[in-house]
Amino acid sequence: MTFTWSAATIAVLLPLTAACSRTASRSETPGLDRSCLLVVAAPAAGDPDISKLQEDLRERRAAPRAAEQLGYRFVARARVSHDPDSYAVAEQAAACLESMQPNDPAALLLRGHVLHQMHRFSEA
Repeated sequence: MTFTWSAATIAVLLPLTAACSRTASRSETPGLDRSCLLVVAAPAAGDPDISKLQEDLRERRAAPRAAEQLGYRFVARARVSHDPDSYAVAEQAAACLESMQPNDPAALLLRGHVLHQMHRFSEA
C-alpha cells in the first residue's frame, strides 16, 4: 500500500505542524519554520537518503543543504511515481530553505524547478 499526499492531507497537516511547533516539539525542532516541519514529517517511504536528510533538517545539521536536497529528492520521487503530492512537499522544501536563507539563489532555483514540473509556468 502506498501513501500519497493529497491536498486535503496537506491542509490538515499544516495546522497540526503549527500546533506542534507551539508545544513539546518546539524543543525538538527549535526555530524550524512550518514549511520545514511539513518536510520533516513527510513519509520517507523507505528511502534512507530522505530519512537521513529529514533527520539532518530536524537536528539542524547543515539544515539549508538538507532542505535543498530534500526538495530535489521529492521532485525525483514525483517524477518516478507520478505523484503530484511529492511536488507539494518539494515546494515546501523550497519555502523551508527560503525561511532559513531569504532570497537564496538555491531556494529560488528549487522553487522554480518545482513550479515548472507542476506546469505552473507563470509562477516559475
